[in-house]
Amino acid sequence: MVEDKKLTKREQKYCSCVMMVMGEQRKKKEKDTERKNPYALCTWSLYNRDGKQRKKQIDCGKYYKYEKYNLDSIKEYAKRNGIKITGKKKQELIEELYKKEKK
Repeated sequence: MVEDKKLTKREQKYCSCVMMVMGEQRKKKEKDTERKNPYALCTWSLYNRDGKQRKKQIDCGKYYKYEKYNLDSIKEYAKRNGIKITGKKKQELIEELYKKEKK
């Protein structure tokens, strides 16, 4: 993640969880209708299960350091953010994601 200082440890774990869940779902080739909402899964895992409540929406995109994630995670995240992924290499997707976050 790029700007770690603005997120609490729990928020950092939440953002990392979201990206990893997206990648795992893609790797397992789950159909879109079978996929669970990664935001809900991570909220439950890191907040609700511990009796906590997430009080704000966390914009994880501006904190990600995409290079550290696997291709499946990056592809799924890019797809969910309206970036065409067909035929693109990891570095091309990363560059497009960084451009999108700057806007």
